[in-house]
Amino acid sequence: MGLVALGGKLAVSCHPKSAYAGLNSLVRAHHAMSQRLSLVGPHATGGYKPRQVREEAAVSDPACVVGRLRPNDDNVRGRGQGSMKGAQPSQHPYPASALSEWLFHRGLPLSHDPFGPVSHGICRPWVCLIDETIMTRRYNDFSTYLRQRFGCRVQKITIDAGFSCPNRDGTLSFSGCLFCDGQGSGTGAAAKGESIRDQIQQAKARVAARYKAKKFLAYFQAFTNTYASCETLRKRYDEAVADPDVVGLAIGTRPDCVDEEKLRLIEGYTATHMVWMEYGLQSMHNRTLRAINRGHTFEDFVRTVQWTQGRNIMICAHVILGLPGESRDDVLDTASALAALGIHGIKIHSLYILQETPLARLYQTGVFKALDEDTYVDWVVAFLERLPPEIIVQRLTGDPNPTRLLAPSWTLQKQRVLSLIWKTLEDRDTCQAKGYTPGHGSLRH
Repeated sequence: MGLVALGGKLAVSCHPKSAYAGLNSLVRAHHAMSQRLSLVGPHATGGYKPRQVREEAAVSDPACVVGRLRPNDDNVRGRGQGSMKGAQPSQHPYPASALSEWLFHRGLPLSHDPFGPVSHGICRPWVCLIDETIMTRRYNDFSTYLRQRFGCRVQKITIDAGFSCPNRDGTLSFSGCLFCDGQGSGTGAAAKGESIRDQIQQAKARVAARYKAKKFLAYFQAFTNTYASCETLRKRYDEAVADPDVVGLAIGTRPDCVDEEKLRLIEGYTATHMVWMEYGLQSMHNRTLRAINRGHTFEDFVRTVQWTQGRNIMICAHVILGLPGESRDDVLDTASALAALGIHGIKIHSLYILQETPLARLYQTGVFKALDEDTYVDWVVAFLERLPPEIIVQRLTGDPNPTRLLAPSWTLQKQRVLSLIWKTLEDRDTCQAKGYTPGHGSLRH
């Protein structure tokens, strides 16, 4: 087990098999250093035997406090308590079950494995604590955050509300972004005449059966979901939050399609619901934004983030890795820039090529080559290292429509890609915020 300083905050890591005994050492370090610690570990009530922890050092600097795990025959035989050197198990005030109790009282699941099926071939990640930030997969994942917030499984359901986009209706252009097809990441439900209420009811039944979800976030995903009058927006948002099982809104939009009036409207929903504004940035480099025909600048994004802050609205940024002309360093510049802006969430997408898009023509003529799987995984891990621990990671890869995908084929293997990301984080013994330094965000573009 080790205690290190990450981003100016106290972080603790150990393998889940050491989690129960590690609790005893953490509590002692907590009292010794007067630091506030949040604990997370394997979401299970049993299966791991506690071990004895021998304290090697205890100094005021948390980066220098290290505990080494030692087997303890008494504990391996199942006496049920960890112990510190010089203390009898029966005398120790923090039993091994304290970890499970800590998780339970914070609404975290105790009966399922959050790290994916064993068939993926991944070793279980560490126990990780960074101040008040809980990370279960070596990054601050969205599902854990939602479960903590609402005490149950919460799932996003996508809504196609029939909005358009200024990059398609001629306001900015007719061709759209380089990678965007005619559905704009939507389902086409609005074109089929399906109401928002009907879309929610159908999605609830499907998602509840698959994920055992009890509450839902209504995710306005297709095209630009603030690109209408406030009156129109209110009617469509109201239709979504009218469902009693919908506990929040997530509104996907462009940073150049919000203003003060729209933000005041959206802010009004925060009194009763969680609200996320999901702004599509893709890259902080203006040369890239021009190349992919985004129609807005990085400065537009920064300005919109600043307008949104202070309204109790959560801010999520969308980025794409593998955009034409971008290198690994360019991608890490975007990570550092976002780290400096005080956003709440991030979605990391892989660039995939859909039929009948401008990008498809570049790919078919050999002008553009997509990232291979290994490169993408490496870039994602490096990107996560640059983010502060409090940023919530909502997505780590894209999710293309298989009937419209040209390339790369590996993007269809979502679970495989996620497994490779988790394994690479573990193999490198790294995590979100490992390379983050407060105040050093890059704003070069």
